[in-house]
Amino acid sequence: MLVDEIKALNQQYEAGLISGIEYDSKSYEIFMRKLTQFMVEGVDLYKPTHLADVKLQKAKAGHAIQMIKNSLTNESAEAIEGEGISMQEKVFNLIDTHPQLELVRNITDSYRKDPLLLPRFSQDIVNIFHWILEKVYTKLDSSVIPASLPSYLEFSDGKIVAPSAQAKKESLTLSQLFEQFLKAKTAGGLSETICKEYRSYISGIVHFIGDIEIGQIEKIHIKNCLHSYLKLPVRNKKPYIGKSISELVAMDIPTIDLIKPKTMTQVKKLLQGMFRFAVDQNYLTQSPATDIKIRMEQTSRRGDFSNTQIANMLDAANDLSGKHEWKKWIIRLAAYTGARSGELAQLRVEDVLYDDDSSSYYLLITPDAGPTKTANAFRTIPLHSKLIEWGLLDYIEGKQGRIFPINVDSKTVSQWFPSFRKANNIPDKNDFDESLVFHSFRHSVVTLLYALDVDSTPLQQIVGHEITDKGVTKGYTHRIPIKNLKPIIERINYS
Repeated sequence: MLVDEIKALNQQYEAGLISGIEYDSKSYEIFMRKLTQFMVEGVDLYKPTHLADVKLQKAKAGHAIQMIKNSLTNESAEAIEGEGISMQEKVFNLIDTHPQLELVRNITDSYRKDPLLLPRFSQDIVNIFHWILEKVYTKLDSSVIPASLPSYLEFSDGKIVAPSAQAKKESLTLSQLFEQFLKAKTAGGLSETICKEYRSYISGIVHFIGDIEIGQIEKIHIKNCLHSYLKLPVRNKKPYIGKSISELVAMDIPTIDLIKPKTMTQVKKLLQGMFRFAVDQNYLTQSPATDIKIRMEQTSRRGDFSNTQIANMLDAANDLSGKHEWKKWIIRLAAYTGARSGELAQLRVEDVLYDDDSSSYYLLITPDAGPTKTANAFRTIPLHSKLIEWGLLDYIEGKQGRIFPINVDSKTVSQWFPSFRKANNIPDKNDFDESLVFHSFRHSVVTLLYALDVDSTPLQQIVGHEITDKGVTKGYTHRIPIKNLKPIIERINYS
């Protein structure tokens, strides 16, 4: 269960629903809940033998708590060691010997080495020890008030339960709640059409939130889910039919194909209905889906740069040198290949190849270099003569491995580019209220070549889109050779 909870939390992080800081905090809390349960179950490790021993141990634990709070020590072992007591040592011995904790020993090792997290970890251990002495083993002395546990460590009958799910001891995952909700609604006369509609919604909901226990779901998860849902396309339209949520998330969706606000309203109502049902059935004490306010209009579509804007940026990029030289080549490659920022950032020297048939160089966009957005992203792109003329081959000569610095990735590029765009007097949106971002280079290449009546099939191969409208011949068609793609790339001209 511990590993499953951590995995579900990681899914939320990978989907962008929570930040890295929030992931670290919540994974810590999940781990501490499980560790506390093991401590409670391992009673003989902590059981006092008589009243005097209880008083002594509680007093020492209380003193340790104050020492840690006052920053006199970071180590609970240092604070309460003596008289045969070393709380931290006992805890780590438990972790080392308990079979269910084998997979997470490295977690506690990282806490012990983290100067920022160690005080919190130490204080939590001492608080748990103090709580065990008072609440689990003895009522011998009620005069000593126990230390309060962190809010995420709540007990019922000596067992830890999720903070928001104490109404029932059993806990449901999000998908299990949906099935119970749908079963109850169907028994109440819900139509088959609406059932089918709900099932189409829940796949996206579970993808964006994660199939985690409902007691862990908070309002921010609901909000982020709805925001992410707005980026999905209508699913009864080519080329989206039959695709999984993961595949849809990876696609470039035109604004015209995105779901409508009316659909988002229905998704919101489904979530509110599910969690209202959970409260009614005593699975939760309160719903995380109440009072959710979210702007239902769709996010701004990315636009394309004008030829003049790109020409100006290419000129400005000429002045980038030294440690900023990678930025010059990222701009040039984006303008003359239409490749995604992540695809460019992870390029390796061995991904620049020579084609004998066309006597020209080309890029190999391959998953061997790093993640590609879709299977269609695995492709070849001829290098424009401008890139060769400007000295791309000289730039990579002598390099090994990656062409660009190891710390350069898609996020690095997207964070740096707005300041570069602004410095060149290019607005953040065009006349059609479309965002102008680094990805707009890609839109510009596609738009320019479409305007030149380039056939869609080679263009789709160049930019890594799914090749459509080929019917039965699709199974017989292979990759278009470099010699046929090269003339298309050479038509890119921003002068």
